[in-house]
Amino acid sequence: MTQHLLTLATAPAHGGQRLVEAVARLGRILNEWRDRTRGRREIAKLDHRAARDLGISLGQLQFEAQKPFWRA
Repeated sequence: MTQHLLTLATAPAHGGQRLVEAVARLGRILNEWRDRTRGRREIAKLDHRAARDLGISLGQLQFEAQKPFWRA
């Protein structure tokens, strides 16, 4: 993913379009990471009753909450 951004940013630009595309892609990635971080914080607040209501174990909730933001 990062390599793709570098390729876009360093390729010969046609009117700066490649750089604009790279910056837009980076913005989308950062937004996705922020959303994951926020979601995982919310997951970390859930208790065993919420896990049961969702049909998953407390361990599965904890596993998801502890994943780093860059992992889907």
